[in-house]
Amino acid sequence: QKRLFREQLSDGLTMDHLNSMDTNEDGLVDREEYVQFMLMEMGLVTQAELDELHGQFDRLDVTRSGTLNEEDLRIMAQIRDGTMKRSV
Repeated sequence: QKRLFREQLSDGLTMDHLNSMDTNEDGLVDREEYVQFMLMEMGLVTQAELDELHGQFDRLDVTRSGTLNEEDLRIMAQIRDGTMKRSV
């Protein structure tokens, strides 16, 4: 893992690397895209595992704000208690 990181630093990142990392194809590589790419390159995680984690996050983000917060927890508790029907 450290070897791969050192190789990336010594060889330098290329446009091919950046294009591979840019999963949302916006022409930019954000921290999440970089970390996911490196984790997959190091063999620490598979695309299927990342997809599952993204799906879990989406299910927890009931307000669809892109973040998890107190309101999500409150709504999830209401759904669990049966005081609110889930529309997602």
